[in-house]
Amino acid sequence: MHVLLDGTFARAVKWRRMGVNPVSQAEAPSQPAPDPQPPTPEQPARIVGEAFKDPDWGMLVCGRAAAAWGPVAS
Repeated sequence: MHVLLDGTFARAVKWRRMGVNPVSQAEAPSQPAPDPQPPTPEQPARIVGEAFKDPDWGMLVCGRAAAAWGPVAS
């Protein structure tokens, strides 16, 4: 939210609609630390295996899984 408002008010100052950017005086909130939890190798393999109950759907899911996670054995 801070970034959105700061950009908006900065543009208003640039266009001379406002004299100062009040958001620039505020301190931006800290961002939470990222906590990635990638899937285990078994999880995408299980998804692809289930998808191959329909061959067309299985090929689509397998292609997307390979693009996202690397090659997955079905």
